[in-house]
Amino acid sequence: MLVFGPSVKKWTSVITLALGLMGSGIYIYRASLQGDNDFKVYYRTSMRMNSSQWDDIYTLKDGRMPFRYSPIMLPFFKPFSLLPEVEARAVWASLQVSFFAAGFYFLYLCLRILEVKNPLFLLSLSFLSTFRYYLDSLLSGQISGIKFFGFSAGIFFYLRKKTFLSSLALLPGAFFKVGPGILHVFLCLNSDINRAVKRVFLSFFLGVGILTAMTLALVGPFENLKQLWEDWLFISGMDSKYFDGACSKSQSLRGLFMRMFSSAPWVQNIWYGVVMGVTALASLFWYSLRSQSPQDKTLAYSLGIILFILLMPQSLPYALVHLAIPVLFLLAKNSQQLNHDSGIVFTLAVFALFCSIPGSDVVGFTLAEWIQNQSLPVFAVLGFLGTTTFQILSERKKAVLLVDPYELNQDLLPS
Repeated sequence: MLVFGPSVKKWTSVITLALGLMGSGIYIYRASLQGDNDFKVYYRTSMRMNSSQWDDIYTLKDGRMPFRYSPIMLPFFKPFSLLPEVEARAVWASLQVSFFAAGFYFLYLCLRILEVKNPLFLLSLSFLSTFRYYLDSLLSGQISGIKFFGFSAGIFFYLRKKTFLSSLALLPGAFFKVGPGILHVFLCLNSDINRAVKRVFLSFFLGVGILTAMTLALVGPFENLKQLWEDWLFISGMDSKYFDGACSKSQSLRGLFMRMFSSAPWVQNIWYGVVMGVTALASLFWYSLRSQSPQDKTLAYSLGIILFILLMPQSLPYALVHLAIPVLFLLAKNSQQLNHDSGIVFTLAVFALFCSIPGSDVVGFTLAEWIQNQSLPVFAVLGFLGTTTFQILSERKKAVLLVDPYELNQDLLPS
């Protein structure tokens, strides 16, 4: 069995912290100079809001980079119009770093709840496993930090049995990307359903109400907001006009299917069927897992993050940064066993080989592009899905085997 000594664990944590600080500083600076990324879209939208150009918020005239978030998220971006663009880029990247840091702090608190030994060492390994995706998310100007914080705070509050706060933490990600909303399904089904549903819906309506009021205050008459929703629905339905679903960078199931079948028209319908079928199966699975140990609850929660990545229309590299959370809880599961689980070790090794290591600056552009074209990261994520599910089911089997046969027979006797 592979064992790391205390000094190795200590220095791994120290080096990871230094690497994180140095990488964050360099990439905040690089992001401030990066004019052609997603933040360019956010900043352009903020300037249009500043000029009350509501008809141009959602438009195909913006080519391959239109604004695609729902109207109630517009207030998040309005303050950036007060800054020059270079400073705004640096502030945005700094905010993402802060959200990531806060997210990892919540994950640390989760490990304390689970009473895991060497939590800082495990956090360091999970951070390193997605380090290149973390840097990519900063350079791309995406909202990955906000989603990561929501996922991390969500599982912390869930373990503390605070469903309302867990649902609130997950709302920004769901409002931005829709897909993270699958974890609201998990919250409803993986505990006392009547109680959980009430709290999830209360948080949802509270969040929608507050954001709608803020948006109305920003855009003016209700007719403007109504038109924005119509424009958003139009631009959302036209994604094939400005994004190639078969792009090698997209490591979702839809991207895999479109590369396999040369973007055939029927692939979209297959993907819709897969999304609905997998979501239904996941819902039934979560419903069957309502009584679990905290350790297994973290794995069941991780399934939602994995499914979010697989079922999104496109999962570009910055989306894979969220896999740090499933990595962490698989590591935690492995650390609490007498012997290393070969399935977990193999899954993490495959992820490192196909995802963590092969950046174009490490293995070269040709090999990195080949790995993406062959959809190897998708298969690595599918490995996560299989291993996590197996770990949950194996624990349920152990729980059944530990039931005292005498007590079981007594329950079957007539009273």
